[in-house]
Amino acid sequence: MCSSAFAEKSYKLDLPDTIFIELNPNQYNKYARNRLRILVDGDGRKIYQNILSKYKNWYYGKISSSNDDNYFNAKLRITGDWKDHINVNFTSLYIRINDGSISGIRDFKLLLPHTRNNSNDILWNSLMNYYGLKTLKSKIVKVSLNKKIYRAIFFEMPRKEYLEENNIRETVLLEFDERLMVENYHKDHVSSKDDVRELLANFNNQTGIGLDFAFGLKVINKNFVDSSIANKISSDAIFLLTAQNWEDYITEYDFYQKSNFIYANHGLNLNNRVLYYTPFNQNFNEVYREGNVTLDADGKIKKCDTSNFSKEEIQHIENFIKKYEFNFRVNDRMKCLIVHLNKIYLNSKKDYPINNINISPIINEKKQRIINQIIKKIELNSSKNNDNLNITPIYNFILTLLYKSLPYECNYNTENNEIDFCKQISTEKYSNYLIGKVKPIKYRNLKIYGINLGTIDYKNNFEILNVNNKKHNLNNPLTYLFNLDNVKKENLQSFIFENDQARLILYGTFRKEFNFHFLNESYLKNNMSFNSEILEERFNNHLITGCVTFYKTNFQGGKISSKDMKCEDSVNIMNSNGTINNIEVFNSGFDAIDADFSNILFEKIKIVNSKNDCLDLSKGSYDINVISTYNCGDKGLSAGEKSKVVINNFEINKYNIGIASKDGSDVKINIANISNRIENKNNMCLAAYRKKINYIGGTIEVEKLKCDSEVYVSSFSEDLYKACVLRSKNNKKLFCDRNNFVDNYSSINVKTRN
Repeated sequence: MCSSAFAEKSYKLDLPDTIFIELNPNQYNKYARNRLRILVDGDGRKIYQNILSKYKNWYYGKISSSNDDNYFNAKLRITGDWKDHINVNFTSLYIRINDGSISGIRDFKLLLPHTRNNSNDILWNSLMNYYGLKTLKSKIVKVSLNKKIYRAIFFEMPRKEYLEENNIRETVLLEFDERLMVENYHKDHVSSKDDVRELLANFNNQTGIGLDFAFGLKVINKNFVDSSIANKISSDAIFLLTAQNWEDYITEYDFYQKSNFIYANHGLNLNNRVLYYTPFNQNFNEVYREGNVTLDADGKIKKCDTSNFSKEEIQHIENFIKKYEFNFRVNDRMKCLIVHLNKIYLNSKKDYPINNINISPIINEKKQRIINQIIKKIELNSSKNNDNLNITPIYNFILTLLYKSLPYECNYNTENNEIDFCKQISTEKYSNYLIGKVKPIKYRNLKIYGINLGTIDYKNNFEILNVNNKKHNLNNPLTYLFNLDNVKKENLQSFIFENDQARLILYGTFRKEFNFHFLNESYLKNNMSFNSEILEERFNNHLITGCVTFYKTNFQGGKISSKDMKCEDSVNIMNSNGTINNIEVFNSGFDAIDADFSNILFEKIKIVNSKNDCLDLSKGSYDINVISTYNCGDKGLSAGEKSKVVINNFEINKYNIGIASKDGSDVKINIANISNRIENKNNMCLAAYRKKINYIGGTIEVEKLKCDSEVYVSSFSEDLYKACVLRSKNNKKLFCDRNNFVDNYSSINVKTRN
């Protein structure tokens, strides 16, 4: 009997059984009145079936997962597009916690169970997770709203915390902008959603803009689009996802499409899909959100004869149920689903390439005509040095886009199918367009929210290196790719960075006989000193932070050396595993070595001269036999986001903070010699604290410590509290409770100190 390679990985749902919500009488009464207004909302002739945005006001209260005094401040509102999310007593709710988290989650929904076919959706979500998808956490919970009890489905929202929990670097999450459908449902007394779709389809047919994916896309994780480079990544994703061949960019799609087509077809509708984009391999991944999972409708598998199950199938069912520990009974029909889905998986495509850089986006002729018009308008304005700022537009449709990395807003005239004008806009305004934070315009009594075309001059900017060469000169502002599995003879490889924008990604198996050297000479080409360059962005437009990045690499030993790198990370190891015999990093402009989402044994590490952290470890398991660092501008070791770190012998010479453990990380060290502190800095040997609001603090245990500074254990997360206050300063109804920033977890235990 199968099973997916992913099924053996540990999975912990860790959601509470009960959610307690308390609103003061004023806030609760407003919520209750609003609930009733939604139920009767109409135009005098009929009751509308959709919930308009004007009813989705925020209410302020407290929330907890235990019935005690440990409550977080939160805001909540009614959620859902249609009135199945409302009844006389309760509604589906959207929750955002301000000064804490529940199971590491700050944004989630409490959905009335029938809106997701009760436990069917929980089962389906777990099955998607079992077969490798990065799913949102969900569970049937009891809700106490001002002591009134009801059942709901706790459903995590796709945010930064979801990506981090699933070992995904924070990137853009995209969804169809469903407001076009919901807000216009009753306009002109339209009787059905199909009529609205027809109105929008006419525009799509005229322009070709929405023919291939959907009428509009928006970014879900709003905090991501906080810079020009993040806007560029988001715009690249939108351009690819609105191409004719957009499905070619989705990895591990065959099983998802086949299984959802049978049982959760609603989830394949464009307006119900969520995808995240991985720029450094030009992939998209599906995030299952809602599918109206049906197990007994016509055309779906009906209850089968469970007595005919083989021993392997029975064992498979038992293993699956044990893994997810459901709080509902798995009935025979569900067992039939579990068995059938395994058969679908076995017959699905599993061999996907690590990247899709060889796929080119295909743009339909009508859309290309509009793009050509836009480029012509922009170039004409540029040559005349005229941004059309004096034009008072009569908007029909707003098209937003990036061209030559600059944001523009264009007016599309529906009468003549032409672009009237384009004007450059600010990065902030463009960010607001990306996240849907712009008021709609009126067009024939419809609300139109603007359509983003993405990066209309998109280029993937990748280059594949020839593995048969011994020496590689990276002399262009590109991301270079190196497939380790294709190396047959040349075990000694040298990579010379001659362009300060060049980046390198290596993937495959790093064999024990490999000896790779990485050297930056870009500052020499530009007649600069090593210290004269300034890092403008943490990552490039492929979301790469390292000059050298090892991605999904299986290390079998070998040696790595790096010198004079100026990126956020000199060497970044991401989503990798195995053993590295020796790694040496000299003269880093920022962090020397950064490892994320990995399981690595380092036999020997040597780091000399790092202007920030010498070793930064996140969300993984790391064992180090011997490590020596000299002149770390900030930390000798920084461990964060649930890292498990074990070190035998650690020598730190010249430091600000010797060893820091934070955000659920545990660091265990046998011998630590920490000396020669940098003057006029914090100067701590060991520091354990909490940095992120969705984590607890960190711990450090040292058998033998020699150090010339103090030990710091956090008792209160001052920086987190200040950030919460700053975030809430414009909302007098949103509070930050100091008690929620007390750090009771962080600890340091030193058995012997000299």
